[in-house]
Amino acid sequence: MADLFKEIIPSIMHTKQNVFDDGDMKDYNAFMVNRALSLHMDCILQAAEMNRMHDLPKEMQYAYLMAKIRSRKRPFVPWAKKDNSAELKAVSWFFDYNDSKALVALGILQEDQITNIMAQYKENHKT
Repeated sequence: MADLFKEIIPSIMHTKQNVFDDGDMKDYNAFMVNRALSLHMDCILQAAEMNRMHDLPKEMQYAYLMAKIRSRKRPFVPWAKKDNSAELKAVSWFFDYNDSKALVALGILQEDQITNIMAQYKENHKT
């Protein structure tokens, strides 16, 4: 049983040692591998290519990534997290926007406008 973040991704990016010698690829999650690789500038094109050719067998995807990505130690890059701030919730509620539109609106609104929206949100959402 190969661990995704401790064995599979390091084998592609650094060690270049096949962790699937027995041929059992059930632990290989192509989506997660491509997502992790896309966080590094020098691996984006290979990850995009594998996303485009998602119907290839797992063995071929793994072999392609092992062959195409250069072996080097890359710094840790944290995964992006969703913004769950109170301001985002208030702007989303006030304008009836989804989170992505509310995030854009937060960049445009001035501090006093956000303060007014927050006050109205708190008034309407008392618990």
